Amino acid sequence: MNANEIKKLLDYHDNLYYNQDSPEISDFEYDALKARYLELTGLEEYDYVPGEASETSVKYQHTTNISSLDKCQITKIDELKSHIHRLWPVTIQPKMDGLTLVSYPSGEHVTRGNGEIGEVVTLKVTNVDGIGEFSNVQVPIRSEVVMLKSEFNKLNEEKIKNGEKPFDNTRNAAAGMLRQLDINKVKGLKAFAYNMIRTEESNDSSNQIMSLQMLGWNTVDNFKPETEEEALDYILTYEDKYRDSLDYDIDGLVIKHDGSKKFGFTRHHPNGAIAVKFEAQGEWTTLKSVTWQVGKTGIIAPVGEIEPIRILGSTINRATLHNISIINALNIRINERVFVVKANDVIPKIIKGEPKVTRDTFPIIPPKKCPVCGAPTEFKNNILYCTGEECDAQELGKTIKLSSREALNITGLSKETIIKIMNYCEEKEYEYDFTTPLYFHKEDILNLPGFAEKSAEKLYNSIQKAKQTELKRFILAANIPLIGKSASEDIANTIRTLPNLINEVKTGYKTIASIEKIGPKMIENLNKYGAERFGMLWDAGVRPLDVTTVAKKISNSDIKTFVITGSFDIPRKEIEQMIKDAGHKTSGSVSSKTSYLLASPGEEGTTKYTKATDLGTPIINSLDELKEIING
Repeated sequence: MNANEIKKLLDYHDNLYYNQDSPEISDFEYDALKARYLELTGLEEYDYVPGEASETSVKYQHTTNISSLDKCQITKIDELKSHIHRLWPVTIQPKMDGLTLVSYPSGEHVTRGNGEIGEVVTLKVTNVDGIGEFSNVQVPIRSEVVMLKSEFNKLNEEKIKNGEKPFDNTRNAAAGMLRQLDINKVKGLKAFAYNMIRTEESNDSSNQIMSLQMLGWNTVDNFKPETEEEALDYILTYEDKYRDSLDYDIDGLVIKHDGSKKFGFTRHHPNGAIAVKFEAQGEWTTLKSVTWQVGKTGIIAPVGEIEPIRILGSTINRATLHNISIINALNIRINERVFVVKANDVIPKIIKGEPKVTRDTFPIIPPKKCPVCGAPTEFKNNILYCTGEECDAQELGKTIKLSSREALNITGLSKETIIKIMNYCEEKEYEYDFTTPLYFHKEDILNLPGFAEKSAEKLYNSIQKAKQTELKRFILAANIPLIGKSASEDIANTIRTLPNLINEVKTGYKTIASIEKIGPKMIENLNKYGAERFGMLWDAGVRPLDVTTVAKKISNSDIKTFVITGSFDIPRKEIEQMIKDAGHKTSGSVSSKTSYLLASPGEEGTTKYTKATDLGTPIINSLDELKEIING
């Protein structure tokens, strides 16, 4: 891959990271791509600043350029010493892994965007902890919005309990929260202020932190070493001493000048500070071979078979390779040395190699035929796909989705059992598709390895029970690409009945297309797959129930509006539904029209609680009180 091709790849991943908050690759992989690009071009740094405001967002012109920081790897000790000496005297702060927020005295809160134009998130920030006042300091304040690990774990537990896909990491969770259309759903976020943005260069970091604290802002930790040697020791030992005890994710440290020197700026970064990147937790090993795995959507992903190594206490002999474009960009070859990390300390990934083109090494060549069904493969946006319509690997993935807790919720129909059914069908020369297990009787299940009378009856009863289901689960179980749990729920709540869904199939999904979160690609996939797959579920005996309204009929004068803040024993969505079912309303913010604020213990002092107190809005603290009020 040449430099221009790698640059296009970097642009693609910049767009995913900055505009869509859904990166496909880790920071380690991105840094490896960028290093390869700089090596091929002979540049020391990018000649542009990546990122831009989303096209669908309200944009805001920053009053000054909100630049990113230049980087230094913690393993380059001499370079690190040089930066400390150049910037001395310094302060050292954690480099948080979140989203940059710029808060203006006018009251607008804006994301960084491309450093010149950001995205307005003012309303969302009302539910972010740590935002202070401006008072007499009439300059923008820069902070990092993060999701605390403790909140992240609670939210993911809640998502798993509700049958939803958990967040991948805290940064994606924070980004997802700030892109919520419903302000009331923005929770678990905290801002850490670290900089006052002035038109002239200002490097008094310690004084700025103290001023921010006096204005009520939550601030980053700020360490001021007395000697250059102490600064170096603090940086090199930080991970071992402090990182695990933090309630937020970091990916390095920031060294800032803390004095009166003027350093100036480049187009890309300020010269008065440097980000120190931590080393990836990984090991070098040898890539022995590559196997290709087929997913339920037909994506064929490369997996590296490696010489066993130990990382973070476990032995690893397989690691993912992202896709062929990154493999080519980094020139990773079989039989060469590769560096393996645990992405998010869980998933082993190959992020770079030591390319030495010799007789013993050879390139990784993607298969021209699907390794499972033999159908031709094709590339779409650098991703390899199987074109087969009846690929067993895809059908396995679809069946797993159909039986999952958020879809038909078939207890006992595990991946292992599905594979047994597929093998049984192959042996009997029966055709298999993702609905086949729905046709199995108790006698059929008894023919599967490991099943006896009771276990077969239990699985059969579970399958029968799953056939009467909610409309949203029926839609999700159909395995329409891009139509996930949230989209299925939105569609069900809009069309409400199976006859309406049938009418949508006939009219090209016109009503569904008007739903705010349903995009053209989703409609394209519904038109392509909907009629067939909904029909397959119906033929297999699945009967979706209508979405019914059970709200009590009460007079307009008795309708109350509730605002909820804090955490309770049941998910907020269930509480909101309970209120709506009783004929009342919910809102995301407290106003003069709010009837009650439902606040869990410990919410005193929050924005909603304070405003409710100021307005004289009644505050209730338990679900029992809520039930008494709404049930009258």
